[in-house]
Amino acid sequence: MVIYNSFRDSVLLLRDLSSTLQMDQQFLHMSLAMAQIISENDDNSSTGYRDGSHAPVVGPMTKALELPDDTRPVKQHVDRRIAFVSEVRELIANDFTRSLVLIVPNGADSFRLVTVRNKIDTGSDENFVNAELLQRHEIDPATITTIPEETREQRTLHMLNDFKFTPTQKIRLSWHKPNDMKQRESDFVIVKDAPFDVLIGSKQWQSEVKKSAFFLFGRRKSKAEKKEQKENAEKEEENAERLLKAQLEQTEELLKGRTRVNSDKSDEGSKSGRKKRC
Repeated sequence: MVIYNSFRDSVLLLRDLSSTLQMDQQFLHMSLAMAQIISENDDNSSTGYRDGSHAPVVGPMTKALELPDDTRPVKQHVDRRIAFVSEVRELIANDFTRSLVLIVPNGADSFRLVTVRNKIDTGSDENFVNAELLQRHEIDPATITTIPEETREQRTLHMLNDFKFTPTQKIRLSWHKPNDMKQRESDFVIVKDAPFDVLIGSKQWQSEVKKSAFFLFGRRKSKAEKKEQKENAEKEEENAERLLKAQLEQTEELLKGRTRVNSDKSDEGSKSGRKKRC
């Protein structure tokens, strides 16, 4: 009996783990699908941007912005946004982990490129770097800055289970993403025994989002076009209501027919019963 109970507990535990894994996979697939939809919407919406045949109506906004006739800047913005969405899809598929290249000074006139594993955490207000990483790659300790005590409390991080972390040291590092040689500089809080090399928080994430989240200009619709669009939407709504009403009426007729059939069968049964008794 003890062996059976132990086996049963193991089976139930495996079932729970399997269920949790399936849910995680479903959430991952949902996230990937959402990112795919965003990307497709960007692709579709890009066809409605400014071009030679659909010049925007000049208004206060376009006058103030002084949009050029050349559409290349708009296309560049579109490409940048689509690239950002593709990057988000890749991050979701890789558990928000990617490679990152640190630019480490190697003397006064040279530098080294160090590839590290970078965790993306949109819920963090700070960037973090593992102290062991700095020691392993012999980064100059003179570049480490002590955070003033009067500002430490303002940067205290509140985590789960009422756990608090107050940073004491930070360092400014230069880095870039693989296949993207644009150099960036960010402040990183130094932590010990971290389960990552580098962690990028929400501030850097938001800055990357802002670069791609631009205002997209399209052709301004005339009053006639807006009226036609509104009328088409109203017609579609009326057609949908009419179809729904017809389906409801058809369902009611079917229910009435079934009720009549059941009633006739019950009448026949009662008549046959009376004949047998007679």
